[in-house]
Amino acid sequence: MSITIVIQAISNKKNLLADDQLIEIAYESFIKDPQSHIKHIYETLNLNTYDTFKDKLKEFISTQKNIRTSSYQLPETIKNEIWGAWQFSFNAFGYTR
Repeated sequence: MSITIVIQAISNKKNLLADDQLIEIAYESFIKDPQSHIKHIYETLNLNTYDTFKDKLKEFISTQKNIRTSSYQLPETIKNEIWGAWQFSFNAFGYTR
């Protein structure tokens, strides 16, 4: 079974899940403020352990500040193939070509 089939199935059924069963976060948003997103995840999923590690998390995040996202130049044919396979997901999350 391909991952696109699994993701499509989840996308088609996510409206059946309660708000505390699925969290979707845009990558760009997460990397801007990971600590608040992780806190939100723990609160939404009713995990009561965030306060026990938030200081260590903050410390870890500070060690990651200089890490940069890689940048790739893909051939147009590969871009088209990716877009074709994942267009449903790009559309669902508001990504444009």
